[in-house]
Amino acid sequence: MTEQPMRVVIAEDHYLVREGTRRLLEDTGDVAVVSAVGDAAELLAAVEELRPEAVIADIRMPPGHHTEGIAAAHAIRAGHPGIGVVMLSQHADENYAFDLFQRGTDGLAYLLKERIG
Repeated sequence: MTEQPMRVVIAEDHYLVREGTRRLLEDTGDVAVVSAVGDAAELLAAVEELRPEAVIADIRMPPGHHTEGIAAAHAIRAGHPGIGVVMLSQHADENYAFDLFQRGTDGLAYLLKERIG
C-alpha cells in the first residue's frame, strides 16, 4: 500500500520564499502543497476549504506585517486541532516564540527560514 503525501498549505507573502518552499517540499515526494497563499486571510480560507494536515506560515504577513501569522496559527489550532502549524521566521526572536507558545505547544513549531532546506 502506498502512503499518501502529507497535504500542506503554505502562507508566505514573499513569492520567491513561498514558491521555493513549495518546491523543496514537493520534491521530497512526501508532501503535496494543496495551496500557497500570500496573507493570513487567504490562509484561513484555504484551511477551511481544503482541511490540510499541516500549515507552514510566516509570522509577519499582510496587511500589517506584525504577528498575523501567529494569530492565524492560534485560530487554526482552536478550530482544527488536528492541523499542525509550523511558523517561519527570519529572526530568532524570543518574543515571537513566546506569543506563539503562550497557549500551549501542542501542534505548533517555530522554524527559522534559513533552516527550511
